[in-house]
Amino acid sequence: MISLQKPRLSIILAARNADAESLDGLIATIEAWGKAAKRHHALVEMLVVDWNGPVERKPLHLALKDADAQIDLRILSVPSSLHDFFPQAKSLPLIETVAWNAGVRRATGEYVLVTRPSVLPTPELAAFVLCEEMNPASLYRTDCYEIDAGTMDEKMNVKRIHLARETLDLENVQVDYRFRRTFDVWGEPFPAAFGYLLSHLILLVRESLADLLKKENRWRIASQMGKVLRRDIEQAWRLFRTRRAAWLFFRSLHVNAAGDFLLASRDRWVNWHGLPQSSEHVFLMDALFVMAVTASGSVREKRLAWPLSMLRHSRLETQSPKDTDLKALTPFEAAKLADGLSKTGPSLCFNDENWGLGELELMEWMIGQNRKAA
Repeated sequence: MISLQKPRLSIILAARNADAESLDGLIATIEAWGKAAKRHHALVEMLVVDWNGPVERKPLHLALKDADAQIDLRILSVPSSLHDFFPQAKSLPLIETVAWNAGVRRATGEYVLVTRPSVLPTPELAAFVLCEEMNPASLYRTDCYEIDAGTMDEKMNVKRIHLARETLDLENVQVDYRFRRTFDVWGEPFPAAFGYLLSHLILLVRESLADLLKKENRWRIASQMGKVLRRDIEQAWRLFRTRRAAWLFFRSLHVNAAGDFLLASRDRWVNWHGLPQSSEHVFLMDALFVMAVTASGSVREKRLAWPLSMLRHSRLETQSPKDTDLKALTPFEAAKLADGLSKTGPSLCFNDENWGLGELELMEWMIGQNRKAA
């Protein structure tokens, strides 16, 4: 029998059964949230949008039928025939923002979390999301740490890894693994706002003080920091005439890898009509979303700190502009677009009434319910 009680949380995943590795990452996410929901006696539903599944592999409603979900698992099917109607179809096998919106629109939980397969919550984050009182006027964001092969000496990292192994049963996590932020301060800030970059530079200096004191490292690190700061200041100066866009760019918003964790009340998601959907741009739409909703005044960003964080296997890669011939937004273009969108104020709305494939009836399967719904 299907429970009529409103779920505390709806979790939205956009996925496709491309290969065994991507399926394993999806199952790991489903089972991690399922164990957390069981531990805290929380009512949770997970909507997996099976987008453009390869014909040579099982659809997700069959591939996941034996998963130890322990939560209400709903599989929505978007076939390749529908995917082919989108302008980006030839370049991208998965159009993430539209898939997310399809799940958000059909969610029934009090709060809705948009995240990705292979991204798992720490026990503390799961406890917060499932048990603690949250503010419906907030957009919750957090860091995502990659579990990466390598050496590691810091005791705190050892503690974090043991915690993950004991509570999430991450079989592939070994004690000699290390954590690192998905944000690489020495690389291109994609998609990092200047304020977020600066805060992480300060954190890096504090954590790397011992290395800075070594003569052989001092000038190298200082030079790299200087290049990053100079590049962003020079580019941000171009936005001077659009002062609000410049303010958005310099504001310390957590826009890096935003699609790993976007948590807000369902009412807010419905008012926004989900995330921005665009036929011209695909990448950085999640960053644009964070900038626009906070600048409009409809929500305030609430940044959660460790240990309220997410964990991700770095071996499981996500789509990037380098993999396609599509033009990606720059952080500065995203700031300018967000500025224009946010001028509507708290009534901000990204899409029309058919957002999230609302004009269509998608096939839906309930895993564990032994029935199929239209």
